[in-house]
Amino acid sequence: MDRHTWMYKIPRATADYIKGVEDFITYAMLYLEKKHKEEGKEQMILCPCRDCNNFKKYRSVDTVRDHLFRRGFKEGYEKWMWHGEGLDSTRTSGTKRGREEDSMEKNDEEDMENDRVIDPIMLDTLQSDIIVTLCEFEIFLCTLKAYVRNRYRPEGSIIEGYSIEETIEFCTEYLATVDPIGIPKSRHEGRLEGHGTLGSKMISPSAELCDRAHLFVLQHMTEVDPYLKEHIALIRQMHPLKSGKWVTNEHNRSFGRWFKERVMSQLSQRPDVVSNTLKWLAYGPDMPRRILGIENVEDEDEYDQFDENPPFSMGVSTSYENEFVDADYIRNDHDEGVWIDGQV
Repeated sequence: MDRHTWMYKIPRATADYIKGVEDFITYAMLYLEKKHKEEGKEQMILCPCRDCNNFKKYRSVDTVRDHLFRRGFKEGYEKWMWHGEGLDSTRTSGTKRGREEDSMEKNDEEDMENDRVIDPIMLDTLQSDIIVTLCEFEIFLCTLKAYVRNRYRPEGSIIEGYSIEETIEFCTEYLATVDPIGIPKSRHEGRLEGHGTLGSKMISPSAELCDRAHLFVLQHMTEVDPYLKEHIALIRQMHPLKSGKWVTNEHNRSFGRWFKERVMSQLSQRPDVVSNTLKWLAYGPDMPRRILGIENVEDEDEYDQFDENPPFSMGVSTSYENEFVDADYIRNDHDEGVWIDGQV
């Protein structure tokens, strides 16, 4: 049986353990007799039990035997170095080795002293390395703490809560890229998202509706802005006692007709001053109009249901000729509105 087994693996009341203790005491006494002849020490040895740990005062053989039976050997003392094992072979080269050890200890002390010296140039770098921002980490810890539901099992609660959140996030991102099955789409969905419309259809709007659309276009043209200011100033000069609301209403009612007369007068006097855009805007809209269709309409019968009150965009052409060309720009993100044909 090896030394480690009988010292630590078997009960201390067995015969193998008792025999091992006696062998240890015999070995320690032999080493002690050699030392006694050399140094004249009393026959007392160090106790290797768990409590004495070879560091307390020397004890008698009977006391050491009693401690070992009651307390056992200290951990890791398979080699009895404090009781002479391994020392005999090292005594022959003790002087040379002692000098080498003294030299090594001296070098170690010098290295330790050098390590204690700090280069002042490196202080700024060390200071910047010490400062560590933990805001993100602390915020994440607060998030993990919020997952705790059972304070007696915090780790399990955190794992369960974090797993649920990751699952929901994955499902949300996955479902955002797939098309729903069995859910009908609104007939306005494609038109409101800017996917275009079904087609076009001719209607004949009233003269009042055409005048309002024409006024809307004129009010949003940069070249017409001086004429707008001139017309408002003329109305206020002719009717100084009228309120601002009356002036605005009169301006909206008569500006289209006045603008046409004003541009035609300038054309007869100085044709080079009036641009082609102003000329075609002064002519006003023509009566035939096109109406934009609705996406998701499959046949003509469904399309005809919007003949009376169409809920979609009406086109206003700035061209004087009776040509029905495609619009360059179409507002198709509203149920009602106006689109402008920019060709002149």
